[in-house]
Amino acid sequence: MTSVAPSPGKGIQGEIKHLLEEQYSFVGGDRVQNMLIEDLIRIFQQYSRDPWNLEMGETLWFAVHMDEKPGPGKKLAQMRVVPVILSVTHEDDKKLRANGYSAKEVRRYRVARLLREAYRQKGVLTQADVAELIGVSAGTIGKDIREYQAEHGVILPYRGTIHDIGPSLTHKKVIIEKFLQNIPTP
Repeated sequence: MTSVAPSPGKGIQGEIKHLLEEQYSFVGGDRVQNMLIEDLIRIFQQYSRDPWNLEMGETLWFAVHMDEKPGPGKKLAQMRVVPVILSVTHEDDKKLRANGYSAKEVRRYRVARLLREAYRQKGVLTQADVAELIGVSAGTIGKDIREYQAEHGVILPYRGTIHDIGPSLTHKKVIIEKFLQNIPTP
């Protein structure tokens, strides 16, 4: 049996090209339409993940892109988002419980892990995102974040700190505190 190469114009590229020519002919010429098609397919591939390739305990979530600039009145629908794979449950959680950590302590580590996982994938989660993923209130998540940061002397990468919005502890505040303690800026 011989393989047959796909005919030009067939497949998703052909369907998009046909749609552009028939319904959106005002969208540039052939070259512009082809560039748009390439961008649309790239975005589609980036945002569509096969759920069968996720590990046990992982989920797909859409987070605000880390480089998104907040603005007054800017709605989530106007922001660039990025798909991230998050481990809602993890072997580390089991190990912590086995080592006598309380449910609250395990949850704080889980919150920190989720925030860091999203950030490594160029996304930032809100406290409400994490609350939805874990099944507790956003207030509980806020308290967990504050306690974890104080206990470990770190700033977790969530939307409030990265985009410097809301009442979160900002990098600027930490820099000023370190400066007042005569600790070098780097």
